[in-house]
Amino acid sequence: MNKIYEKFNDICYERDSRLVKLEYLIKSNRRKVIYGAGRAAILRYKWFQEYAIGIDEFCVDNEYYIENQKINGFEVKKIDEIILDSKLRKIDLIIGFEDCKKARDVFEQLNNESINVVWFEDPFRFRDLNYDFFLRHYYEYKQAYELLEDQESKAIFLAAIRARITGESDCIVKYKSKSQWNYDFDLLQIKPNETLVDCGAYDGDTIKEFLNYTKGKCNKIFAFEPDSVNAKKIAESYDNINIQVIQKCSGDKDDFVRFYADNSLFSNVAESGVWGEHTRRDLYGDIERFVEVPMCKIDNELGEEEVSLIKMDIEGSELVALIGARETIERCFPKLAICIYHKAEDFYTLIHEVHKHDSEQRYYKYYLRHHSDDVSETVLYALPVCK
Repeated sequence: MNKIYEKFNDICYERDSRLVKLEYLIKSNRRKVIYGAGRAAILRYKWFQEYAIGIDEFCVDNEYYIENQKINGFEVKKIDEIILDSKLRKIDLIIGFEDCKKARDVFEQLNNESINVVWFEDPFRFRDLNYDFFLRHYYEYKQAYELLEDQESKAIFLAAIRARITGESDCIVKYKSKSQWNYDFDLLQIKPNETLVDCGAYDGDTIKEFLNYTKGKCNKIFAFEPDSVNAKKIAESYDNINIQVIQKCSGDKDDFVRFYADNSLFSNVAESGVWGEHTRRDLYGDIERFVEVPMCKIDNELGEEEVSLIKMDIEGSELVALIGARETIERCFPKLAICIYHKAEDFYTLIHEVHKHDSEQRYYKYYLRHHSDDVSETVLYALPVCK
């Protein structure tokens, strides 16, 4: 089950574990308890309703227990009470939070004959990359795979595909980077005189790490962040360096677009397609809660500015942003750190887009690194080589 694939052609069909777990819950006669009381737990409850899976209770860690709390009319109990109750009646304890490390700990500690721990990793995107999609785009994936520079990158590429097909992240998590940073600055060979273009700057988290790594030194930073609350945080936090906060989306045109601005890591362009046909937004109940924000091409926004590093983490809009930065990339040939995990096709479309800039005189070397305890945060690093 945890075989490390050595060759691209070793990828084969394995049934999606999330479907197996759904079928089990549909048939199970055990008492069903969702572990968690936040938005993730409520979303899972709504998701189960689609499959006529009944839920009996919710539970939380003892320190989060609130007396008489109810969710959708269901009582919320302490986890210790649920564990005690399981001795009288067996239960299915369904993980209702998104902390993957904690989920693994709960499975290790509580899964037994009386308590069957059921964990769906990112259940809302399981229609995204399945084996049929992989077969239909086999050659695009294979061509991207063959451009990767080292064995670690190729192993991560294959593990990422397999994790999405099977719904189990163990095969990709084993490659989690040991870097103390959320990006591999050593691989990027970051220097104190960089000009950074940060697309999806959020609240300045990457900028903070970047400046810590360079001991506060940089030439200039362009921070693209359309979420007004986050953009304000950046402007207030980094007024002592040469930084320009651009409150726009980066894309392939200068226009206005619909944007989900929830001041979180998950703010995204409504038309990005990041959540697939059946979206988390449907379940959030806020599918119409968007604002209109400006989108710009990096080429038009930066003009003739010289840049040395572009980072993108923009929730599925990476391809259109790269298209809108073609002239900048061609002119400056900067180092690139592009999140490649948001959509099934990202694993080949983003590599192929950057590869269009390669020539005999100068070209990129392509690496993948993984930076999380789940299927997210797989990053494409493109390092320029000039002869």
